[in-house]
Amino acid sequence: MPGPAPIIVCVGSEPWLRDEAVRALAAQCGTSGAAALDAVVYDARDTAPAVILDAARTPPMASPRRLVIVRGPLEPDGDGSGWLTRYAQSPTLSTCLVVEFEEAPPSALRAAARGVVQEVSCHPPRGGELVAWVRQRMAASRKTWTPDAAQALVTRTGSDLARLAQLVEQLAVFVGPRPQVTVEDVTALVGWSVEERVFAVVDAAVRRDRATALRVTRRLVEEEGVAPEELLGALGKHVRRLWQAVRRVEQGMPPPQAVQAAGVPWRAQAAWIPLVSRLTSSAVTRTLERLVETDMQLKTGAGTPLALLEPCVWELAGLAPAARPAV
Repeated sequence: MPGPAPIIVCVGSEPWLRDEAVRALAAQCGTSGAAALDAVVYDARDTAPAVILDAARTPPMASPRRLVIVRGPLEPDGDGSGWLTRYAQSPTLSTCLVVEFEEAPPSALRAAARGVVQEVSCHPPRGGELVAWVRQRMAASRKTWTPDAAQALVTRTGSDLARLAQLVEQLAVFVGPRPQVTVEDVTALVGWSVEERVFAVVDAAVRRDRATALRVTRRLVEEEGVAPEELLGALGKHVRRLWQAVRRVEQGMPPPQAVQAAGVPWRAQAAWIPLVSRLTSSAVTRTLERLVETDMQLKTGAGTPLALLEPCVWELAGLAPAARPAV
């Protein structure tokens, strides 16, 4: 049986990896050009299993293999995937049926005859895995990275795989005949990281300039395409550093050393020193709690992103200096 297995199971929640798997399968099945008639796509939520099975049993017309894609994760238990397990007992070898699961597929499906089911990992890479993924994407272009360049791209771009894949391709072209991509190349093409850009919000907040802080927040989300979750995460990182620095000052550490020990970016340290000298950790804690609440609201869709983010920025810009207790 040439080509991919009769059933391809994409396991994981990363949409871009699922799309990439489908693109690769389409090439293997030969469903391009006039043969595109042999590729059909169904929505798992709106399509009856009988319709999907009928398509899977239909012979290809113009390509070596028929490609039937079911988008949207199936439920691993009950009737949500029982039809698939039964189909796996006698699949149509001229069809490649692609399905999606958020987590591991049912054990009964995995127990199908050898070579019938093939799993493709679509779990979003994190941390070091994400950097390794970026390195592999660049290797396909016959280029390599200098030691810090791949990490710089991930730090400055975030975890959006579609965006990262696009930038890897652009960087491969950008460097021309040079074999390596450097941090300077990343800076020239990508600019500052989300964390660095969000610091403009924090800088305005430090100056208690609410209008500028809100304007920058809107620009980052609406014009520069920063995901609200990434913006909130970067904002939270800055506020946690602020809390750590303030707490160290309360414990007797000089402000310059406290700011440095908290990991504040060196470019911003001079602006933070007077701030940590006059704030209390309890005041910063309240802002951190507000950020946590907003994170939960974003994840549960409790409101539009900007309507949730702007009160946080307003509160951060209004942090009131409090008198320190005498030591």
